[in-house]
Amino acid sequence: MINGTVAAATTFQADIFASVVNVMVAARSELLLFVAAVVAYFALFMQRAPRNAKRQSKKIKAYEEDYKEEDYPVDTDKKCSIVDTKECCKVEKSLQDAFENGDYRAVLRCWNTMKKI
Repeated sequence: MINGTVAAATTFQADIFASVVNVMVAARSELLLFVAAVVAYFALFMQRAPRNAKRQSKKIKAYEEDYKEEDYPVDTDKKCSIVDTKECCKVEKSLQDAFENGDYRAVLRCWNTMKKI
């Protein structure tokens, strides 16, 4: 009778020990995955500061001067269904110019204008 009680207690302790070890292994795996994700984030999205800030600011100013909001077509009258062919050509030309210059915001703006025509 005493041997059966000791054996049952030993089995119970072994089960508890196995459960604790499983929890520790699971937590370790989670922490390692978290650290790996942080390292991957920094490796992929780490951006370096420009070496010459003055040159970078001049490029931004030149870009802003080249592409002004007034140069792009806008929808002033949405209720008007009659479309002028010159306006269509103007929007198409603006779309092509913006695409060639890499101004994708203007491309989307022109595309939305063309969809409404």
